[in-house]
Amino acid sequence: MLDTFAERVKTLQTVTEYQHFMAEELGKLGFDYFAYLSFDTPYPQKSARVILNYPFEWIRRYAEQDYYRFDPILDEATWTLEAFNWVGLRDRGQMSEQQTRVMDEGGDFGLCEGMAIPIHKPDGGMAILSVSARMSRKAFEELSATHAMTVHAMALHYHVALSTAIERGDVSCQTLTMMEREVLVHSASERDEWTISEILHIPRVQVERHLRSAMKKLGVCSRQHAVVQAVANRLIEP
Repeated sequence: MLDTFAERVKTLQTVTEYQHFMAEELGKLGFDYFAYLSFDTPYPQKSARVILNYPFEWIRRYAEQDYYRFDPILDEATWTLEAFNWVGLRDRGQMSEQQTRVMDEGGDFGLCEGMAIPIHKPDGGMAILSVSARMSRKAFEELSATHAMTVHAMALHYHVALSTAIERGDVSCQTLTMMEREVLVHSASERDEWTISEILHIPRVQVERHLRSAMKKLGVCSRQHAVVQAVANRLIEP
């Protein structure tokens, strides 16, 4: 399986392909959700890149509340080299009230049990792959124990392939224009192109052009996926 994974991940060309591929491969193992985060130092917020298939309402909530500031998974991954199960953070009894809120609310959206794999870069930056499943604690502990080494290897192959593709320019990491951000913000509120054109006082054809441009820059094939990527990567505030 890993040999096939390692070869296929090198052929991916868009963010959509990276998202669908990882979700499919992890799904075969029994995981429902994943989130890949990569950032550089000393400006992690500006350099962060996120690919994930978390529920959009949770992505929106996380971004609106700036939960990255209190996320205990990110905090733990910064200081450890080893993979860890989320439940271990609770068991220590050392989480702050804000960190507990992040975990509790994530659980409300289906992110009940999970495992994180930190990847520390030579330049001081890092990447994290988190995988999650809607199941009991005991069931997830068995699942993660069975597939921990496989998921760890998948995380490394995924990280190297995506980093290499970005460096080559095969996967876009361009910023959005002000108008592209505006159009995506209104799209996040489920407004159609006609309504957005009325709000922004521009022709509908321009709205469609800005959407297509944003989708191309984000490496996605649909408006909904563009919104998800823009929110997750903090390019827009929903």
